[in-house]
Amino acid sequence: MATKVIVRLATFIRAPWVHDPTDLPGGDYSEFQGDNRGFTPYTGASETYYKRYRTWQEFEIDFSTGSMTYREDMGQTVNRITKTDGTVTTKYGIAPLSGISFANVQWGQHSVQFDAIVDASNPLVTAAPAINYDFHISIWDNGQVQIQGAHDGFPDYEVYKKVDGGAWKTVYQFDAEAHGNSLMNLFPPEDVTGVNRIVA
Repeated sequence: MATKVIVRLATFIRAPWVHDPTDLPGGDYSEFQGDNRGFTPYTGASETYYKRYRTWQEFEIDFSTGSMTYREDMGQTVNRITKTDGTVTTKYGIAPLSGISFANVQWGQHSVQFDAIVDASNPLVTAAPAINYDFHISIWDNGQVQIQGAHDGFPDYEVYKKVDGGAWKTVYQFDAEAHGNSLMNLFPPEDVTGVNRIVA
């Protein structure tokens, strides 16, 4: 039986910078800083890719005590604007943590299940479409993890698990670029539905 299982979820922008699709031709050039990385589980505090994400959630389940420790974080948004005269201005913001949540925790004799939810918008753009996911996560005391649900077609999505201090193991990954997706895929509805992965 597994004593502790950690499940870590993150969304991130693969590119170093992405162009603002609302720019008008011939006007200022606006772009947003991405996370400039590929898939990796090492996004926790003091780890190599800490803060290089848009949203971040971690659930630590201790089956020996029947308890859950929850952590969440939001990455910084950076907007670089190059004006037509060549001057550059930079804006910074962080979306509120209210855009990250969990709900419906249910403990069973050998398992726990809950919903992990993200609805987080760009804090520097009025009425910006949000990054969305709605996942139902089940974790068993043998270390098995299942993820079910849906998410937007942008940015990238990743879910990992760690059992009793072992190595991280991939549960789910989605590469937006490989699907030809862009910032426009943040608009409703959620593009990717029927997600269902089980990893022992």
